Amino acid sequence: MTIGSTTNSLVATLRIRKKVMNEAPMMPVPTHLYLNEIPSGAHAVVHRIEAADEAMHRLMAMGLCVGRELEVVRQGNPLILRILGARIGVSSRLARHVVVTLS
Repeated sequence: MTIGSTTNSLVATLRIRKKVMNEAPMMPVPTHLYLNEIPSGAHAVVHRIEAADEAMHRLMAMGLCVGRELEVVRQGNPLILRILGARIGVSSRLARHVVVTLS
C-alpha cells in the first residue's frame, strides 16, 4: 500500500464518518484503523495488537502497547513512530497487526 492510497483510504474513512454523523447519528461509525493505514503526522491511540506472542512482546518492549498514544512520523518500511518522546521504527509487517483509534 502506498502513502497516496493510504491517504486516500483515510480521507474516504473520514468522509464516511462525517456523512454518517450528519445523516444518521445512531449508526456505528468506523473508528479503528491499522497502524499501516494512517498517514504521516497523524496521532492515534493503540486499541489492540493482533499479533502472536513473540511479535507482541517485541512491540511492547519498544513501548507500543494498548492505550499508548503515538504519532506517525513517517509512513513506509520501516514505519517511524514517536512514542513517549522517542522515535522507533516498526516494520510494515508488524504495523499491520496494530489497531489504532485516531485522536
